[in-house]
Amino acid sequence: MKNTLLFFLLLVTFSCNQSESNGEMSNQISTVKKETIEMHDVVMADMGKLRSLRDSLLSLSVRNDSIESVQLRKIIFNLDSADKAMWDWMHNYNVNFKSETDSATLVYFHRKYLDIQQIKQLFENSISSGQNYLSTSIDGHAQ
Repeated sequence: MKNTLLFFLLLVTFSCNQSESNGEMSNQISTVKKETIEMHDVVMADMGKLRSLRDSLLSLSVRNDSIESVQLRKIIFNLDSADKAMWDWMHNYNVNFKSETDSATLVYFHRKYLDIQQIKQLFENSISSGQNYLSTSIDGHAQ
């Protein structure tokens, strides 16, 4: 991840040194903003699934007081963490962000893209774990 950001910063610096026009830089900013919002929309589409799965698992945890409940609580915690990460990202994302330089603006939006990409992975992993746990449970107890 740090390598990706470093590579991107070097690319931006190199691009700026090549006397890239303002129009081209504006196009890059627009493209990254668009891709960021598209990634956000993909994650938002899973928000209902995440919450529904969390509710289902919570009902199991109330009935389950065994060793498996430790694993179940961890899965629920991960679902909650993914949900919180998404809300934090949305509250901190500024679609109208503008820095003193176009390259700094581009870096901001690229960073937000990488952040939402991580959140997407968090969603996918926590939903998958929750679904796997739920599918292996019988009468509220994991096998």
